[in-house]
Amino acid sequence: MFQLSEFREGRRLVLALVQVIEANKTYLSEIDGKMVTGTMVSIWPRGFALVKTKLGEREVAVSEGLGLIGQTLLTEIGGSMGPLYGTFFLQMSLRAKDKPQIDENDIRRNAARRSHRSGRIGRSQGW
Repeated sequence: MFQLSEFREGRRLVLALVQVIEANKTYLSEIDGKMVTGTMVSIWPRGFALVKTKLGEREVAVSEGLGLIGQTLLTEIGGSMGPLYGTFFLQMSLRAKDKPQIDENDIRRNAARRSHRSGRIGRSQGW
C-alpha cells in the first residue's frame, strides 16, 4: 500500500495506481465476482493500462494525472463502471487543482460525495 500524501507529482501517483491495480487484479476479480458481474477483472487492468500508455513519458501535476485517469475510464471503458469511476477521478482532479499533493482525507471526502450522489440518482430512477 502507498500513502497518497507522499505523491507530489501526478506521474508518480498515476504509475503507483497502475501498479496497485495490476498487483491486485485477482483480488479485484474475486470481489467483483461475489458482488457484481465479474467484469472488473478486465475493466480495471485494461483501463489503467490505457492510462499508462496515454501518460507516456510526460510529467503531470496531480490534478492532471487524476484527470487523465478519469477521462480514460469515462471514454474508454464501457458499462456502468467506466462512467462511475471516471467521474470519481475527474472530481478528484478538480479537487486537487492547484494542490501539490492530496491525502487520504481528500479521497474519503470525494468518495462519500460520489456515493451520496450515486444513491440519489439511483433512487430517483426507481432502482
